[in-house]
Amino acid sequence: MIIASHILHEVEAITQSYILIVNSRLLAVGSAKEIQDRLIDSPMKYTFVCDNCHRLSQLLIDRQLVDSVQIIEPDRVTISSRRVRDLIRDIPSWAEEEGVTIREMHSPDDSLQAIFTSLLKIHRGED
Repeated sequence: MIIASHILHEVEAITQSYILIVNSRLLAVGSAKEIQDRLIDSPMKYTFVCDNCHRLSQLLIDRQLVDSVQIIEPDRVTISSRRVRDLIRDIPSWAEEEGVTIREMHSPDDSLQAIFTSLLKIHRGED
């Protein structure tokens, strides 16, 4: 089945495998996870819910793992990072060593629309 649409959340609800094309140029093929794995070194946003966001933010800045940090609420911080592999690998042990309890970690970049937007930025030379 082939579906052509600009309403990506609808496509995402129907299928788990995609061919993303812009202006007749193939951007990516695969599942959202497979495509996102190829974008691992592109800037990605993550939101953490934790007990000490100021300490977590300082830890990430000191270790040069983030491009930006925004403390949204006392227990919620959003970061942007190009070093996602290092971040995911190292943050559990660093947080434990520093006594920071992370209750949640999620990425708004997980949707097909966010992945497509990242691919477009790369295609346009914006990243």
